[in-house]
Amino acid sequence: YFFKSLYLSDMAVLFARQNQFLKAKKYYQRSSDIRKKSLGENHPDYAQSLKNLGSLLHDINDYNAATPLLQRAVELCEKHLGESHLDTASAQALLATNYQYLQRYDSALPLYTKSLRTYEKLLDPEHIDIAEIKNDMGALYIEKRQYNEAKTFLKEAVKIYEQLLGSNHPYSAIAILNLGKAERRSKNWSAALDYYQKAYEIFSRTNDNTMLRVIDSAIATLQQLEAGTLTTDPEVTLPSRLILSSHHETGRHASKACTII
Repeated sequence: YFFKSLYLSDMAVLFARQNQFLKAKKYYQRSSDIRKKSLGENHPDYAQSLKNLGSLLHDINDYNAATPLLQRAVELCEKHLGESHLDTASAQALLATNYQYLQRYDSALPLYTKSLRTYEKLLDPEHIDIAEIKNDMGALYIEKRQYNEAKTFLKEAVKIYEQLLGSNHPYSAIAILNLGKAERRSKNWSAALDYYQKAYEIFSRTNDNTMLRVIDSAIATLQQLEAGTLTTDPEVTLPSRLILSSHHETGRHASKACTII
């Protein structure tokens, strides 16, 4: 069973990277069925299959369908591997992200906290997975209107991203934009404007014209707010997948911190 299941999973990853998600879903489902039949529903290898399939469903925006699969994966990982295991932390973070997309912030936060605790215990302090979690938690705290907490996590995420990837990497820009949002929600127009302009400068080196247009519009609004020619902030919702730390591969934690510019 093992090699056939592994082959099916590898094929699913290949199709997912080619954006052939229906084919990927089919192969992940077959792999999961084989492991369930061969190992039973309480085996940690079956948990990995559930995580893979749930991750894919999350990636194609089917968050409700992904939820029970990811919940079961977390349960199995915690039971068989313990909470201080990287695979458990990854499953917890992925479920937290899925909850975040469903706006279930109070369900997401304790999972992020557990995952971060494990990552900080087992990984280098400047590991990119730690930056992902901190970026996501910062975005979550923004939605909970806890802006000081949000800024703390986001500044730490930016620091790690810049140390690992450089100050001009899009991942750094994503966390910087979230910092700008936290300042904007706090009505600190000047600070928000600085962050948005820095993010615009980074994204200007990419071909992401959609992102540039939205950031440019936000900058114009903030300039009016700072000058006093605009008294109400008409925040524009940005499709969440345009502002995420999109360094996700199916089967591991996806950093997808939703934000509104």
